[in-house]
Amino acid sequence: MNHRKTRNFSFNERGFSLIELLVVMAILVFAIAVSASMFTSILGQSKQQGRIAETQLENLPGLEMLRSDIEHAGYGLPWSVPSVSGIVYSEAQVNPAADPANNFNEVNAPWGGVPRAFSGDQVGVNVLGSSYFVIRAANVAMNDQSQRWTMVSNKPVQGTIDGLTGLGSDRPQIGQGVIVLEMRSAETFRQLHMYGTAFSIGYTEPLNTNFSPPPMEHPGDATEPAQSYMVYGIDNASPVRMPFNRADYFISLNSIPSTCAAGTGVLTKYTVNHNGGSLTAFPVIDCVADFQVSFGLDTNTDNVIDQWLASLPAATYGPEQIRKMVKEVRVYILLHEGRMDPSFTFSDFTGGGTSVRVGDTYGGRNFDLAAIANFQNYRWKVITMVVTPKNLQ
Repeated sequence: MNHRKTRNFSFNERGFSLIELLVVMAILVFAIAVSASMFTSILGQSKQQGRIAETQLENLPGLEMLRSDIEHAGYGLPWSVPSVSGIVYSEAQVNPAADPANNFNEVNAPWGGVPRAFSGDQVGVNVLGSSYFVIRAANVAMNDQSQRWTMVSNKPVQGTIDGLTGLGSDRPQIGQGVIVLEMRSAETFRQLHMYGTAFSIGYTEPLNTNFSPPPMEHPGDATEPAQSYMVYGIDNASPVRMPFNRADYFISLNSIPSTCAAGTGVLTKYTVNHNGGSLTAFPVIDCVADFQVSFGLDTNTDNVIDQWLASLPAATYGPEQIRKMVKEVRVYILLHEGRMDPSFTFSDFTGGGTSVRVGDTYGGRNFDLAAIANFQNYRWKVITMVVTPKNLQ
């Protein structure tokens, strides 16, 4: 007997229709497309945030260098230079002669060749009218010798300073250029020591610089105070071009990264070379549109800042006035973080219209971003640095 097996199909066991499959596939495709779009957006934002973080990290060393140079302005500068026939020193000597660096040389200054700790200007000497900022100090150069110093002293009863050895492990390297300041009256008088018509010497140990013994108040008295001399390293070569080092900060249009907006530049530190007076560049911050400097002055010596200036005219503010009056320096830097972002529109204007305030109530100016192509697609930021000089007095 043959038995036939039969199978009963219920309504629930039927397959999907083509239309149902197409609907499901469409929903899946839509969901994947939305997810991909969101992922792409998140990925783009992540990349932009990464570039912003990268910009911030890259700027830290440059900002610290600028802050340190301002703090050390005046370090190792003579307060007096003897009137010696034939003495000549010069600062920058850059071609073309119209280069702004040449405009801030002070060799023929009315204060007898004594250098000023600060100088500079902001009118027509730099890109987009930003500041040109000059700092003078023994240690603002980028060489090892400029970071070295020592002190020597002698008693008048000894009759000479020859044969003395500097103190400390940071004393200058043998044979490299130094200047010597004569310290008197509790360090209120710092006269540049001269060697004939030369103002520098290659460091030797024992120090042999043919000093004249200081005048004796009590001849033969063993308690006669010693004469102190500060020795500051200036450059790896000897002789040196000037009895100090000089650093110029301004926006340069050389070697601008391709990621920077057109119309911006690189805030750069330039040091004046003692061999020939040319400049050596050290990039500080990329993609800078504006750079402004303000000086806070105490004009009536009551330890309260009562005046803010964008520059220190040489006719009014000589070395002594700067030492006594300048109590604070404020620096304002306008830059963009990251690259151009077509999906971003900048709107944080603080100066009216398309302008951003580069500064505060103590100084600065309104900068019109409209002068920069596609400015609205960059994330602009103003960095404010407040520094108290610590080596003016």
